[in-house]
Order: sequence, then structure tokens, then C-alpha cells
Amino acid sequence: EDEEDKDPILVEDHSSPVGYKVPNFPDFPIDPIYYGGKGLSCCSLRAEIMFGLVVGIGVGAFVVSTGLYDYLEDFHDYVSESV
Repeated sequence: EDEEDKDPILVEDHSSPVGYKVPNFPDFPIDPIYYGGKGLSCCSLRAEIMFGLVVGIGVGAFVVSTGLYDYLEDFHDYVSESV
């Protein structure tokens, strides 16, 4: 027999939501209400989403702009002129 047949990665389990379980992992329940994130207590979900969008667009714009413009060249020029 193959080594895979002796120690399968997935075992069929009809009580699982996906129909399979991993036999090598411990089987303990996770309460989604207890571990579910409610977000930050200081602001609303809409504010968190807006902040995430602004940060994501800002980081994306910075990454694209670094491909179009060499920021380090200006920094090196500034340092060499000031010394």
C-alpha cells in the first residue's frame, strides 16, 4: 500500500460543513461569536472601511509612483548637496 493510504490528509466526515476533516488536527469547537471580530470600539464599521480604503489606495498609489518616479535619486542628491 501507498504511504498516503495509511495516513490520509483528509477523511470524509458528514458532520463537517465541508464534508471532510483533517485527522491530524485536534478536534475542538471554536465559538464564532466569541472569536468573531466586532471591529474597533472607538469607531463604526463604516469608518473602518473608509480608513482601510484610503490606506489601501494610498499604498497602491505609492507603489505605482515608485515605479514611475525615482524617489531615492532625489534623496541621494539632497544628501550629497548638504554634505
